[in-house]
Amino acid sequence: MTIRNASATREKIIQAAFEEIHSYGFQATSMNEIIKRAGTTKGALYHHFKSKTELGYAVIDEVIRPLMKERWLDPLSKSENPIDALIDSMAELIKNTPKQAVIKGCPLANLAHEMSGIDEGFRLKLNEVLKAWQDGLSKVFSLGIKNGYVRPDVDTSNVACFIVACFEGAIGMAKTSNDGKIFVRCGEQLIIYLDSLRAKQVESIT
Repeated sequence: MTIRNASATREKIIQAAFEEIHSYGFQATSMNEIIKRAGTTKGALYHHFKSKTELGYAVIDEVIRPLMKERWLDPLSKSENPIDALIDSMAELIKNTPKQAVIKGCPLANLAHEMSGIDEGFRLKLNEVLKAWQDGLSKVFSLGIKNGYVRPDVDTSNVACFIVACFEGAIGMAKTSNDGKIFVRCGEQLIIYLDSLRAKQVESIT
């Protein structure tokens, strides 16, 4: 097997594991189902990952963390105004995320609720993702204050923590109630909150 093929096989296994875990949870996920979904063999899977836990850690590092960065932090890096960028991202999620995707839950929050209390490795890795998300938001809000887009009295660390908690909570409530409209309602309120953080001289876009 070439290095390229081995790398492609590993990526297929990780993606298959992510999809299975997101659908059924880590503990209920079967290694045989991952093998089947990836279209590979048991030997190939265990060549790359010594255990199911090791594979779960790789899913966090190589799928969930990049997804968080792509969805929430990358758009902010392309905008001078973090409030506009976040409102645009939230509005797009409200408009374009299918109901079933919302009800399926956030893969980060799902794993955190399931595994943080029973596996310290999962807890630490998931907390690293949440911290990177919060730190990224806090950094851009600090820059927004410096550039005159965000109110100078805003505590950027607290705001970042609140935004993450609001989003994850909204997804969790929608999943538990089996009602995607809850995510829409919470998202609309989060947009109103974000708009309230604008510096006075900056006109609202809403």
